[in-house]
Amino acid sequence: MSVALGTTRSHKSATDRRGDSAKRAELATVSRTDYSDACPAATQRRYHMPHRSPITFWLLLTATLCVDAVVLKLAAGESYPSPSYSSVAIHALILGELSVVCIWSSLNQSLTTWTQIAPLLAVALAAFVEGARNRAPGHIADLTTFTASLGYFGLHAALLLVALWLLQRTAFWRHRTGIARTWQFSNLHLLVAMTVVAVLTVLIRNSEFFFKDDALENITYGCTFVALAVASVVLWTYSCYWFLRLASVVGVGMLLGIAIFVIYFYGHTGGRTFDVFNVLHVHYQIQAIVLSVWLGIGPVLPPRADAVAVENDAPLAST
Repeated sequence: MSVALGTTRSHKSATDRRGDSAKRAELATVSRTDYSDACPAATQRRYHMPHRSPITFWLLLTATLCVDAVVLKLAAGESYPSPSYSSVAIHALILGELSVVCIWSSLNQSLTTWTQIAPLLAVALAAFVEGARNRAPGHIADLTTFTASLGYFGLHAALLLVALWLLQRTAFWRHRTGIARTWQFSNLHLLVAMTVVAVLTVLIRNSEFFFKDDALENITYGCTFVALAVASVVLWTYSCYWFLRLASVVGVGMLLGIAIFVIYFYGHTGGRTFDVFNVLHVHYQIQAIVLSVWLGIGPVLPPRADAVAVENDAPLAST
């Protein structure tokens, strides 16, 4: 009877519409409660970083320069290498901001001349600041400190860029950003790598950081600073609440500080155990905060792949 009257199709269409409405309602309910990365992108509650206007970058840059100026003013009357907190703070700020520049240069999707030479300029500026802090009266910067700092910061930038180059070619990064990087490199990359290695070899040979009794400690510090920067990039690509990501980066810095203290200082500092422990944690926590602020607010990290998918599925997400 229903076939003869032509009502079967309309009944089925109504049933399909009710089924679609039920599915959409279920997806809307799950999207408000599900935090799991294993679920489809459309059914997850995400804390994606919204699109940042250019004014956000300039405000953040201005705030960073103001903080640098204040800390430099406090450390102006101190001799390098002083164990005071202001000297530790300015060194940690320099390393953290240098890491941010390297991360921005490596992860930037638009390759330009400025993005490629930005790490070189940042290394030179960081070394100049260190040399200016130790300058003699009537001089712009101390040449010995400048050369030593150039090798130290140059090695940090080179190790971090290599680590980020490897990270971008992992399955984890491809899943998070949707950007597939190949393991190929051009002759230009090989020429640049050979030049950087040659220059760093000369600078390191003349650097006091690598040919003194604490050379092994300085090399270990450099590796842990690179590890902190890479961990910050990985943690800030996740979609959990921003406070959890910040706490995770701070926690990584705390663990690295404890590890360095136990390996090199525990039982060998006498009555200065508590002071050394505090100095180490101040150094790592300042870097963690600088990295988190720029990765969380500044236009440094590329957008997540599932964020783009959710935007493309706007009609479903709006129901």
